[in-house]
Parts: sequence; C-alpha cells; structure tokens
Amino acid sequence: MSNVILGIIAEYNPFHKGHAYHIATAKAAVRADLVIVCMSGPFTQRGDAALLSPSARAEMAVSCGADLVFEMPALFAVREADAFALGGVAILTALGCTHLSFGCETADTALFEAAAELIQAPTEAFQRVLRVALEKGCSHAMAQGLALEKALNTNALALPNNVLGLCYLRAIHTLKSPLITVPVARLGDYYDSEAPKDDALPSATAVRTAVLNGDWESACRMMPPAAYAVLKREALLEKIHRPHALDSALRLSLLNADEAVLHALPGTKEGLDKLLLKHRDGFLSREDLLQAIKSKRYTYTRLNRLLSHLLLNITQDSLPPLPVYTRLLAAKRHALPTLRKIKKSGFPIIEKAARFNKDAPGFTTDVRAYDLWALGTHLPYGLSYRQSPVIQD
Repeated sequence: MSNVILGIIAEYNPFHKGHAYHIATAKAAVRADLVIVCMSGPFTQRGDAALLSPSARAEMAVSCGADLVFEMPALFAVREADAFALGGVAILTALGCTHLSFGCETADTALFEAAAELIQAPTEAFQRVLRVALEKGCSHAMAQGLALEKALNTNALALPNNVLGLCYLRAIHTLKSPLITVPVARLGDYYDSEAPKDDALPSATAVRTAVLNGDWESACRMMPPAAYAVLKREALLEKIHRPHALDSALRLSLLNADEAVLHALPGTKEGLDKLLLKHRDGFLSREDLLQAIKSKRYTYTRLNRLLSHLLLNITQDSLPPLPVYTRLLAAKRHALPTLRKIKKSGFPIIEKAARFNKDAPGFTTDVRAYDLWALGTHLPYGLSYRQSPVIQD
C-alpha cells in the first residue's frame, strides 16, 4: 500500500474549482501517493438532498484529483458536525489513510489542537461560559464557540469550516486515530450565493444557485471542465434534485407522525417534537415550515436535518456508535491494486448492494435515502441496487 494516503471528508455538492484546489494543495503538501475521499451520499450534513447523485459527484471527484471515493452512511452523513466528523474519520482510518486534510478559514494546527484539548478536558471557566450561553438560549455549537472564544482569546473557531475542522481533531483524539491533520486555508466566501466576478474560488452554494437558475455559463466558469461535463450530462438526463422536490413527501410524513414518532428522532428531547406537531398542519413547503419554527435555540440547519431524519426514519435508537461499512462509489483504475489491499483489512465495503448484508446497521436507511433521492428526480426506486462503482482510466 502507498506510504502516504491522504484522506478527505467531503460532500462535493457539487464539485467545483475550490475542491480541486484543496485536493491539489493538500496532495502537494504531503506528497501523497493516493487521495481517498469519504463523501456523503444522497443527503448532506445540513439535511438537504444533494443536487446530484452520489455516483455523479464521485465521478467528478475522480476526474479532478481523487483516486478512490467511498460513501459515508446516512446515519453519519446526515448528522450534527461531531457525528459527521466521527463517521468520516472512522472510515478513513479503517481504509488505511495516513493524513486527513480539511478546508478551513484559519489554517492554524496549534489553535485547533488547543481547542480540541480544551473541549476534551474543559476548565471550570470554560464550563461556566458554556453554561451561561446555553441558559440564554444559544445552541450548543454557538455556546461552545463563545466559550472557546473567551478561553483562547480568538473568534476564529466560530467560523463554519473551523468548527468542522475542530470536530475532526476531536474525532481523531476520541478514536485514537493515527491520522495527521493537513489544514488548508479556504479561499473565497463559504456562504456566497453569487458567482465570483473574477478568478476567486466559488462556494458550492454559488454553483448550486447558478445551476438551479439555469445559469450554465456561470456554473461552467466555477467548475473544472471534467466536473462540468458530468453536470451537463446529468442535467440533460434530468437527474438534478431540486430543493422542493420532497416537500409533499415531508408533509405526508409529518401528518402520519404522532408525538411518539417525533420524540424518537435524534435531538427532540428539548420540546422539538411538540413544536413540529403544533406547526405541521399549516405549511405548504419545507421552507415555510423551517421559517416558522426556527429560533436562536432551534437553528435552521438543526431543524432541516431533523426533518430529513423523519423522512429517512432515523431514530435515536438506530444510531450506531461508529460506521460498520462504507460503499465504493468511484475509483481510478491505477488505484485498484490499493483497493484490493484495503479490502484485506476486513472493513466491509459495498460494491454491489444486492450482495451486502442487509441487516448491517444503517443499510436500510441508505437504501431509503437513495429511493427518496430518486423520488425527487422522478427516477424508479431501487437506485441503491442499480448503482455500480465508477471505474475511470
């Protein structure tokens, strides 16, 4: 097996020039022999259905610098940042990666290490600031950011990619993983919904906005040519999942759910089940519902993810401590010998869903995620079983 295997945890929703820059920069920094990506499947960490299928997004990645792309099971991909990071780190560690790279606003490894250690072993002062912020109605992520800001005299750790980078370090510590972190400073605005007017790197939000608005010229400008070619092919085949495609399915799920069903969802112990019941009859779209119930404590992202948990039948009791398998989505042909060596490690890898253990924790959830994504794009059910790994020369 290669000496230096660079791991990346991603969504590529969709793949753009910023992602290509990250792969190339991190690969050069450690002189990686191979790049392995652990990518979310049909649904993203924020709870949205991905614009493109996992297969198409993985094909983009291997066309633009990755060597092997594996899928993170939905039970970890559609979760809060800590669980998302834990799932990705666990899979990349099991696959034999030596390094983990992530994009961040502040590429300061020492700062991340100090913050991770403080969260693992909090001081009394840290806990006091955290407790006060929670009592004022802040979300846990916001309260933790405020406590870190006070303890380390910096507000850098409240920035979105830095928060996720910190979660990766915590996961590495928790799992005692040998992964060496390789932070890469992000260039460009993570949340900017408009295409940059110059050569600045775009955000995935800007690419999605362009695609959904039919602005193919801007989309082309923000993506590597090989990735854009996949996007255009999928668009011509009408395999684009639009944001409101599952609104009717969500309305039906909410109408059929009682308080016990909603209470079983992850993270509803603070009265969210009752809040959903109160508002479920009066909304026409997912966005309407989210705008009606979001607050300082119940953030948009948390609620959006919770609604996807309902759609996916994810309950608190269904969540395993760690992923027990991954799925091969795409591979460069030259990486196949390495793939064969990875398989010998014993960590289960799905290549054909029909041949896999259907009782594995999370498998039926993944099948449902693929079927829901297919429903939103007017494709037949059984997408999980029809999808084969993309092998590219």
